Amino acid sequence: MSGRTRRAARITAAVLALGMLLVPAQALADSVEPQPVEYPKVNPPGDQVLEPQPVEWPAPKQT
Repeated sequence: MSGRTRRAARITAAVLALGMLLVPAQALADSVEPQPVEYPKVNPPGDQVLEPQPVEWPAPKQT
């Protein structure tokens, strides 16, 4: 084989190998899509607006 033929064979093999690696990855990417999730609705009791309450942390101990 001459140098040109060998180089063309290497390039062709590299392109085919790359294609063989990318096609399955693309097929997997197309088939794995996140499904929309509908979260349950939570109604606050009555017309009351719920706000965060302050937390009473224990005072640090002096040693």
